[in-house]
Amino acid sequence: MRKIKANNATRLLTNYINTAVMSGILITVYSVTFNAFLDKTDGGFWYLFLIWVFIAVLFILSAYRILSIMLLILNKLAEYENSEGFGKNQITSSDNLEIKLDNKR
Repeated sequence: MRKIKANNATRLLTNYINTAVMSGILITVYSVTFNAFLDKTDGGFWYLFLIWVFIAVLFILSAYRILSIMLLILNKLAEYENSEGFGKNQITSSDNLEIKLDNKR
């Protein structure tokens, strides 16, 4: 998270998530509307279908993008936890207990 904040990528990640969520909501609403025109086979139907395909592809690509970024972050975190440097600066629950006991004295 420090690297994400240091590179000002928090806003970028938020935009990626918003794109995936908004396109998912849009495809849901559009699918319900599209269902009303399903039995019509005139030229307008095919334009609606092409728009639906575009929104579906946008949703799939944006969901894949944010999931791959999240998995990359989790993999880097797992690698960091397995490295030797992890845990040197962490306070364990026994350390917390010692600090609380020292503060009470």
